Amino acid sequence: MRMLDLPEYSLYEVHVSGEERKLGARAFPLFVQLNWSKDDREGRFLLKREGDKPISAKEAIKEQSDLNRRLSKRESKKKKKREKEADRNKQNKPEEPKPEEKVRRRDDGAVSP
Repeated sequence: MRMLDLPEYSLYEVHVSGEERKLGARAFPLFVQLNWSKDDREGRFLLKREGDKPISAKEAIKEQSDLNRRLSKRESKKKKKREKEADRNKQNKPEEPKPEEKVRRRDDGAVSP
């Protein structure tokens, strides 16, 4: 019976490039993560049950992005306000004149086309 079996889990190191490595019993995850900065890499840790079907790194990253935390009311208001401000700035931004329409000023203050 599967329910009475104690499942075994393993910790995996998954990188954006798709590389996946199982950490050994003597590996320290904090030291592994600290070494990522030396190699200019980014990664995640993934806890998987042994015997389950393998998932790709892209699927793991997608699942992680689905688990993003929900913004608080204050944070969502700030975000909405920033988006409105950005939209307003886009609409009110005057278009730059075309190069042939630009007016050049000489050193003596006179305007030349």
